[in-house]
Amino acid sequence: MIKDLDETLKRLVTEKVPLKPAIGISFETPNREWAASPPKPTMVNMYLYDIRENHQLRGYEVSWEQKGDKATRKKAPPRIDLSYLITVWTKDIGDEHTLLGNFLVTLMRYPVLPVEMFSGALKGLPYPVHASVAQPDGLLKNPADFWTALGNQLKPSINYVVTLPMDLGEKPVEVDTVATRVIGVEELVQVAGRVYEKGRRDGGVAHALVSIRETGSSVKTDIDGKYTFAGLPKGKSKLTFRVAAPGRRATETKIEVPGGNYDIELERG
Repeated sequence: MIKDLDETLKRLVTEKVPLKPAIGISFETPNREWAASPPKPTMVNMYLYDIRENHQLRGYEVSWEQKGDKATRKKAPPRIDLSYLITVWTKDIGDEHTLLGNFLVTLMRYPVLPVEMFSGALKGLPYPVHASVAQPDGLLKNPADFWTALGNQLKPSINYVVTLPMDLGEKPVEVDTVATRVIGVEELVQVAGRVYEKGRRDGGVAHALVSIRETGSSVKTDIDGKYTFAGLPKGKSKLTFRVAAPGRRATETKIEVPGGNYDIELERG
């Protein structure tokens, strides 16, 4: 999938970043030998220098999809952070800074990679692919040491991290939404849904707070905008779901439990 991600990023920057046809894109190691004879006079290098699991997202282990009285349970894939170092190689410093600025602005517009850019195994991926640009807590703490290790001179660069869900091919399991029976009195159900931004169903709203007014229970959405409530009364009733997230308007929605559509739309505030 890494090669497919490279192709996806190449397509993204080629179509979205203002680039002249004569500018080349390379994923090779930008060491002294490569810099001495680049394939084109102006090159953009997107060097993959680190791959590691995102431990902060380990807690979201199971996702649910509600369909009537049944729910499909699937173990969420591990998230892998792939860190790229973006540099521009040209003889004119003005051109270099212009291209770096264009990359910075364009990549910041896409915190979730657009699915129409996906290549190979990424096509049909049921999870959004998130990305972060130029964050201060990146892995590259000392750029001078990095360039020394490559035997090259220090250059301005953009740190770009793509968080890629790794689909391990595990089969989903269908289960009854009835979770248990409480002292033989009432049955409980487990429901799940997704919070998404209006007009952008391809990406969920992460870390939104979803509360149910009648029960007082609340959960936060995972990085894909998914949430799960366990232990709700099975008897059909309309419950008030309230959703709040930074930068969005809080909303309240009446949803029938069980059997309703649990996806909730938010608008930017």
